[in-house]
Amino acid sequence: MSIRVLKNRGIPLPPVETEDGLTAKDIMDKIRSFYRRFEKPIGSADTKEYAEGYFLELLYYYPKSMCSRQMTDTLKLLMALIYFESKPETKEEKLLWKGFSYEDLSLIFDCSKATVHEAIRQKEAEAKQLLEKVRLRAKAKEIALERLVEEEKLKLMQKC
Repeated sequence: MSIRVLKNRGIPLPPVETEDGLTAKDIMDKIRSFYRRFEKPIGSADTKEYAEGYFLELLYYYPKSMCSRQMTDTLKLLMALIYFESKPETKEEKLLWKGFSYEDLSLIFDCSKATVHEAIRQKEAEAKQLLEKVRLRAKAKEIALERLVEEEKLKLMQKC
């Protein structure tokens, strides 16, 4: 689940950051850290295929948070949003993909599974509330469109 996908779905994201105050060494250290982790057998095969792109996109939009020694609220919220938005709505057991795991996110965000678990726990309510607002907005648009279609059908029938 990329930042662009979340944006396209209308999910409100934390403000984009700049790299002000970061050095090239800070950024390169983060990239090196990611690739050391990436070379290990962590995360699902599906996630591993896209992990580089996800990581680089996070680094592009949120360089300060990604390079910070401490987990920022921005990254915690992003982890929770990505985690909950990636989960399929159906409860079928034979799903091809069951969404991101903590291990997958630990690879993408270049941190430990425990850190991911704690971040998601802390931001669960906020993330679920934001995602629910987006779902309700989409449902309202769908209902409005259905009503508009029905009104147009009635107008056409009255003209005939």
